[in-house]
Amino acid sequence: MTKAIIAYFDIIDGFAARINSTGVYRADIGKFTYGGGTNGMADISALHNGMAIQIEVKAGNDKPRESQLKIKRKYEKCGGYYIFVHSFKEFLDKFNEIIEKHDRSNM
Repeated sequence: MTKAIIAYFDIIDGFAARINSTGVYRADIGKFTYGGGTNGMADISALHNGMAIQIEVKAGNDKPRESQLKIKRKYEKCGGYYIFVHSFKEFLDKFNEIIEKHDRSNM
């Protein structure tokens, strides 16, 4: 689904990129190491018509982590959008809601 969402932004002349913050297991030291990414960032960072959108792809009954909710609050306070989606249809529905909200606020 992540690849499909990124491809969708390409089709609509937007921009989207995968943000990988997953740790990597290092057998040489016997533990996971993490990059310099910010904990709680969504899987996809996207831009469309001046809108900054973070998209967290969830599977099954997966729930948002507290770190994700914290980033969501900060991101939205700064004027961006942060959504959680479990299917491509849910992504489209929420994305269309964002476009409508954005259009209303710019009238």
